[in-house]
Amino acid sequence: MGKVFSHMTMSLDGYIAQPDDQVGELFDWYEAGDVVVPNPNEDISVKVDEAGAKAWRDLTENTGAPIAGRRLFDIAGDRNVTIARANVTQQALALGLVDEVCVSLARR
Repeated sequence: MGKVFSHMTMSLDGYIAQPDDQVGELFDWYEAGDVVVPNPNEDISVKVDEAGAKAWRDLTENTGAPIAGRRLFDIAGDRNVTIARANVTQQALALGLVDEVCVSLARR
C-alpha cells in the first residue's frame, strides 16, 4: 500500500464547519476557479484556480482510496489512501496509521 494521508479544509481560526456543522463557504474554493480537476471518484471533480489545481492534483494523483465519511470509493492497491473526515482521521492517528497530515487553509 502507498501512504495514508489525512486531508481537511479549515479556516485560519481553526474551524472545519459552521456551528450548525455545515461546511458553508469553507469549501467554496472547490468550485471557485476555471481549472477542472478530476478526482479518483469519477462522480466528483473540482473547479479551482491553477494553484488550487496543483494542490488538488498533488493530493489525489496517486490516491486509490479517498475516504469521506464511511465510503470507500476504490480499492487502494499500491496507491495512497486519503482520509477526509475528522472522526476517522482521529481514529487513524490514534492507531498510528497516518503518514502525512494535510490541511488546506481557507478564509471565512
